[in-house]
Amino acid sequence: MNIKKQVLVVFIICASIGTAVDLITKHLAVKYLLYHPWIIIPDVFSFRFVTNENMIWGLPLLPKTLALIIPVLAIPVIVYVFLTMKPQTVFNALTFGLILSGTIGNLADRMFYVNSRGINAVRDFISVDWINWPVFNMADVFICVGAVLLAVKVLFTPPQTKDEEGKMKNEGREEVRSPEPGVINEVGKMKNEE
Repeated sequence: MNIKKQVLVVFIICASIGTAVDLITKHLAVKYLLYHPWIIIPDVFSFRFVTNENMIWGLPLLPKTLALIIPVLAIPVIVYVFLTMKPQTVFNALTFGLILSGTIGNLADRMFYVNSRGINAVRDFISVDWINWPVFNMADVFICVGAVLLAVKVLFTPPQTKDEEGKMKNEGREEVRSPEPGVINEVGKMKNEE
């Protein structure tokens, strides 16, 4: 199996496992936290079940129909960007796999979960109480971690350009090559010492 296929397999596995983890933990939250929150550290961290009828973190940013349409459109965009990204790396597969799994998990809830008010909603259950942060779920965690990884990659990876022979090279990184065996390169290291 070549590298590109291996990376694709990592992407598919990451997206599948992430989606499964999200949906299973949401199911468990409904089953065990619906009437009895689980307080881990009082006023700091707890698990409690709530539903979110709005957008991310409960913010009423968009009409509910757009809250459904945006992830439907985002899924093929995420897959396309991953498939066309150069170079294909395991890091990219994990990053986009996490983002895709979170998008699918929350979309599944928006489409199929109906709360007690009869409204389609996302199931949330992780509560960071000490900063009064909105309750969230594993899909939100996966999207945020993937977005942070993507930002780190974009900010700290030098841009790639093509050299005279058409091969990709990193700008800002210079390869040190010794012209002959046994010659000291610019860094002061011996090449092919005998």
